[in-house]
Amino acid sequence: MTHEDLMEWMTKYPWLLVLDGLDEVPSSSNRGDTTEAIDVFLAEARQVDADLFVVASSRAEGYDQEFITPLTATRYVLPLSKVRALRYVERYAAARFGKGDPKGDDVVRSLRASANDELSCELMSSPLQVTFMVTVVAAQGVPGENRWRLLHSYYNTIYDRETQKEVDHYKRVLADHRQLVDRLHHDIGFWLQYKGESESGVSLPSSDFACIVDRYLREEGHEDPEVRQLTQIIVAAASERLVFLTSRIKGELTFEVRSLQEYAAAECLMTGHGSDPEIVKKRLSAIAAAPYWRNVFLFATAKCFADTNARHHQDTIRIICQDLNDSENPVFQAVRAGSDLAIDVLRSRSVGQNPKQERQLAQLAFQLMREPDIQLGKVPLRLAAICFGKSEEICRAELGDRLGQSDTNKKLGAWQVLLRLQERQWASELFKRFWPSEGTQKLAIANSVAVWPDCLREELSSTFWQCEPAKVLWSEAWFHSKVQQMSTPISVAVPVRATTAHLALAYRPVFSNKKDVIDGYSQLVNTTEYHPEWHILKRAVDFVHQPSTQLLATILEEAAERAYPNQSLTSILPWPMSNCLAMSSSPEDLLRIAADLRLGRFGEASDWKATEESLTSNKISFDQFTTRIHALESGDWDGGMEILNTASLISFDTQFTHNELIAISGALVATRSRLWKLELFEILSSALENEGGASRVFTAKQFEDLWSQVGIWPHCVDVPVTSAISGWINLWRRIGTEVQLPPYGQKGEWDPDWSPVLQDAFLSECDGGLLRILSHYAASAIVIDRIPPDRLQVHHFEDKTYQFAAILIRLSQASLSESEACQLAEECLRLLDPEVEEYAEERLWTTAAEHILRVPAIAAFLLHLLKTSDADDLRAARCNTILRRLASKHPSDFRNESDLRKLHLPVLVEQG
Repeated sequence: MTHEDLMEWMTKYPWLLVLDGLDEVPSSSNRGDTTEAIDVFLAEARQVDADLFVVASSRAEGYDQEFITPLTATRYVLPLSKVRALRYVERYAAARFGKGDPKGDDVVRSLRASANDELSCELMSSPLQVTFMVTVVAAQGVPGENRWRLLHSYYNTIYDRETQKEVDHYKRVLADHRQLVDRLHHDIGFWLQYKGESESGVSLPSSDFACIVDRYLREEGHEDPEVRQLTQIIVAAASERLVFLTSRIKGELTFEVRSLQEYAAAECLMTGHGSDPEIVKKRLSAIAAAPYWRNVFLFATAKCFADTNARHHQDTIRIICQDLNDSENPVFQAVRAGSDLAIDVLRSRSVGQNPKQERQLAQLAFQLMREPDIQLGKVPLRLAAICFGKSEEICRAELGDRLGQSDTNKKLGAWQVLLRLQERQWASELFKRFWPSEGTQKLAIANSVAVWPDCLREELSSTFWQCEPAKVLWSEAWFHSKVQQMSTPISVAVPVRATTAHLALAYRPVFSNKKDVIDGYSQLVNTTEYHPEWHILKRAVDFVHQPSTQLLATILEEAAERAYPNQSLTSILPWPMSNCLAMSSSPEDLLRIAADLRLGRFGEASDWKATEESLTSNKISFDQFTTRIHALESGDWDGGMEILNTASLISFDTQFTHNELIAISGALVATRSRLWKLELFEILSSALENEGGASRVFTAKQFEDLWSQVGIWPHCVDVPVTSAISGWINLWRRIGTEVQLPPYGQKGEWDPDWSPVLQDAFLSECDGGLLRILSHYAASAIVIDRIPPDRLQVHHFEDKTYQFAAILIRLSQASLSESEACQLAEECLRLLDPEVEEYAEERLWTTAAEHILRVPAIAAFLLHLLKTSDADDLRAARCNTILRRLASKHPSDFRNESDLRKLHLPVLVEQG
């Protein structure tokens, strides 16, 4: 099939594309090429307007947010609950053994009993592992206490099953050559894991497998013709299935499931030639810091604690974790990579019933509680997840010590851990003991937590309402859920043309769903003591109960007298109240509007009701929509309130005609409504991006006028192919010179095609405005590589904002050396204390995070900043967070085959 055929096919049929196993393409392999190819394919699909839904799967730890866009949703497959796991057991047993079969019933009973054991229940977290457990229990009666024991038993079960096949010579090979078959699994599992770190889709050619079998047989002393005969039998068996080895593609051998390969690789590391403690320690140390090998390391760890023959390696695991924390690698030291590894070991339940080792690993793990970046990222969640067994004792002591700090910032991370453990009695007692009495400290803790547990909500119920709405209104999901429960928003469909394309709007009704609206508002501000700015929301229930111009005027007068309410309340008030607040900018405005209400300028309640009913029963045309938005310019509502003034946008299509885009831009310029400026801004920005850029709709001068009036950014501008490009470059130059840049650009938001154009323009003119724009591109993950480093010397620029821009651009260039990175860090400190411009530090962190995997010297830059930062300040936390990202991509120490030979590990295929 040709590329053209595929594109044509995609235009005619709906598609579901499933991309499985993104985590199996490691960053050290061709992951960048893979994700880029996917992006290109999706872009082409959008160009032909394909009806395409894509599902990509990955282990959570193997996903680096490569596909974050406004059109992407991330979903996590949660571990099976005990109830769901047992339901799966019942269904699988019925399918495998037959409904009512005594053997199946025995398996179900056995696993029901095992589910009451905490360790066994942990193993029932995925359908795959439950499948393994059913197979093992059916054959041996016990599932094992950790993942290594489970996979080891599963291997033995499948091996025994294979020996029972009715093929005499195959049975003889399995029965008489068990050590050979085991060795083949271990060595091939390791080799495929090793090769997979630098390549994707790795398998072993059958011809190479035959050579390996031949070599191993001869090493055991076998001679021809027996070697040829046994090799032929084993290779033939593997082409169908040899225990765990199988051939999904003809002529290629692999493991059917990734976890089986990882188990086999762990066995190779722990056994075979040279498996004395020192050799094993060196092998495990070589993979300890590499996330790609993490499951292999955990299988090996579990073997140490489950296999009597490997128990002498138990202390090695703790030593490796400690060595990582004390590593000569400054990045590992900074992020406490050994503590991070200790968390994974504890979470895997590999340690089993060894309280001494569990305590020691927990002490290492909870050292992260003292790190500044504990309040960022997933560290608190991961620490809370290991709070069981002996680890719980360490956690409790560490939390008590950390929460006793006087500085609130130093204990925010500890609060995040504690609030995830509130079902524990001791955690509840710590909460009551250390919960602050001062309001700002309470809010600092609350704002550091994504989801409020009940205990926090109860403690903050009064504090929340006593604070200014601007400080707390959007800080917690609970408030938004209450707002959503007030009523179901009434949608107003605005057809764009005679197709299904439309805008969907919503507003807070007054006359519809009256009971639900009153009940909803009654749940808000349900206290007698509250900040004066909340008063207008408190009175909303009275207004909905009996709407009138006189009551609304009274409410506005009360609000003006008490405290002018924050504009963010506009979006949650009944629409006539929202109109009045949106039209005002001061207490004096509220009083003026109240007087106009009493004079009947804005109509009566009956007029408002008619307006609401007209929109609930009729759709309005696109022309009517833009006309009504235009009417907002004068503020003259012709005797009635305008619902569209404060309606919110639910959804919109981005396919518009040229005239419709011009109409939207005209309405955007005309409207006085702050909210509708934002809504129309969003519509126009998205539509222009979807239509191929603003330059296909506007001339540079027209767009410059639009930008001057409403501030719409030209990141939606494609590169013109005509001589008109100079006008657009002048617009970029003006923006970079005159305005405050946003904090950063989202990855993929800015068109990379502009980058070389703007770089060339800078090189010819050395304009600081273009330099600032290019620094924004650098913060959006775009490499600025056409500007020579000598043109980015800080001393070339007098303006400090241009100096800062030069630093950000240099950080995107792979040629940056460690010594220069340290010099740039010193320059940054000068420009950040105080900040040279608003959001400067935020843009710095974004740039460093986006390029650190490409530019190794950024690590030296961040480490230098760490030296000058207080151990607990936010700057240190951001440095650590970015360094942790670098550590999460660290490869193993197996660089080449010579490294394997030094550790007596197999080299199965010699590189020619």
